[in-house]
Amino acid sequence: MAETLNKKLHAPLRAQTWAELNKRLLGAIQVEKSVMFFILIFIIVVAAFGIMSTLITVTVQKTREIGIIKALGGTPGQDSAQSFCCKAWLSACSATRSGCAGLATVANINPITIFLSRAFGIDLFPKDIYNFPSIPAFLTLRDLVTMRCRRW
Repeated sequence: MAETLNKKLHAPLRAQTWAELNKRLLGAIQVEKSVMFFILIFIIVVAAFGIMSTLITVTVQKTREIGIIKALGGTPGQDSAQSFCCKAWLSACSATRSGCAGLATVANINPITIFLSRAFGIDLFPKDIYNFPSIPAFLTLRDLVTMRCRRW
């Protein structure tokens, strides 16, 4: 639209888009988005190592049970299948619980922000910097399927 207007306007007048007028703000938001991506990746990696170490510890602690299964005539494949099923069930329950917690957080992001701001005495989402009265976050079905959260 700005290009069309600039073709019709004469020399002293020029149409500018909101993005052109707020390049620094958009740049800061892009940097924040990139930093948040890397922070979330590190959190996921740490959580994955925690889950992996827990599963390994549980397996090591289950040596008696594994011995009983083998004494009763169980094959290593049966032992592995039982262990896999238990771990898969725990992982599915954990993923479901985490997904529900994430959806609840996105649905209630503004009340959570207000609570945290009051609890810690700092403004987590300054209105004068971001020019928004609240955090504009929403999820679509596409976001849920592709595991992306889109923010305006």
